[in-house]
Amino acid sequence: MKKGILLILPFLFACTPAAPEPTPEPTPEPTPVITFEPSDLLGEKANMSGYRFLSDRDHVFIVSSVEDMADRADRGEDFAVYFGYDTCPWCNEAVPLLNEAAKASGYQVGYINVYPKDGEPMFNYELLVSRWEDQFTYDENGEPNVTVPFVFFFKDGEVVVKQKGTVEGHNANERQMTEEENAQLKQEYMDDFALISK
Repeated sequence: MKKGILLILPFLFACTPAAPEPTPEPTPEPTPVITFEPSDLLGEKANMSGYRFLSDRDHVFIVSSVEDMADRADRGEDFAVYFGYDTCPWCNEAVPLLNEAAKASGYQVGYINVYPKDGEPMFNYELLVSRWEDQFTYDENGEPNVTVPFVFFFKDGEVVVKQKGTVEGHNANERQMTEEENAQLKQEYMDDFALISK
C-alpha cells in the first residue's frame, strides 16, 4: 500500500497547475566594477610572476621606465609609478595591496624593476634623482636614499605624494604584516589614488 502512495505523489506535483508568477520588482543598476583587459593597458603588461603574494594574474602593472615617467609628467598626466623588485620582502607584501587599491581606483601602475634580470635594461637612476631630487632623503655623504617599495603618485604631472616602504614598525625580514597593517597600507594607497583622482 505504501508503494502505491509514493508513486501517486510525484504525479500530483507534476500535474498541479503553477500559480501565476508575480511581476518582479525592477532591480537597481549595479555599481560598475572596474576591470582591466590587456587591450586597456597603456603599455605592455609587466611580468609580476616573481611576486609571491600577488595571485592576481590580471593585475594593473605595466612596464615603465624613468624616461616614460618623465614624459608623462611633462604631459601633465595623473598616474602612479612603483619602484621595486620581486625578491624584496617589503615589495612582496606591498604589491598585492597596491594592485587592489589601483584596481578599485581605476588606475594602472607603471612598474620599474630596480634589479632587472639578465637582458633587461637597468633603470635610469641618474635621471630619476636629478629630475626628482627633492623627493628623496639623503645620507651623510649626500647620496639619495632610494629604498623600495617606492611609489610616486602624480597629479597634473607633479608628484603629490610618495609612499616608501610599508607601515611604520614593520620589518619584513622578521615578520609579515598583520591584517590591520595590511588594511592600513591599502587604505594609504587608496587615499593616495584619491588625491590624484580629484
